[in-house]
Amino acid sequence: MLVAAGLGASCNGSGRAVSDPPANGGFSGTKAALYEYAYAHCPRFGSESARSHPTGSNPTVYDMRAAYPVVMIGTIKPHGPAQWRAAKDGCAVAIVKAFADAHSSKTAAVCAHMVPFIPPDLPECPRQ
Repeated sequence: MLVAAGLGASCNGSGRAVSDPPANGGFSGTKAALYEYAYAHCPRFGSESARSHPTGSNPTVYDMRAAYPVVMIGTIKPHGPAQWRAAKDGCAVAIVKAFADAHSSKTAAVCAHMVPFIPPDLPECPRQ
């Protein structure tokens, strides 16, 4: 089971900060705001985890299936499954991108763990 905590920020090779939100994750309205907020605030979980785990150990990643990282909701409180899903999706994509940006050897494992919450065409997680 993967569990998480962390602090930090990251940039990808293009110099773009990980916290730059993608195009609303395909959501609109409150769901888009939740997705963007989560995407902006969850990279610290992924960045710290990608950089701090001891060599050879498994990464520590927040288990979106079992819990809700409070950092991902900010002042907008999700109501209903669709809004929670938007926040989880934004957080999961941010964590995956943080691992990829850190060039972690565990990126594939994180991708596999986050499959329920990431788009199938996420470049950081090539499908085989």
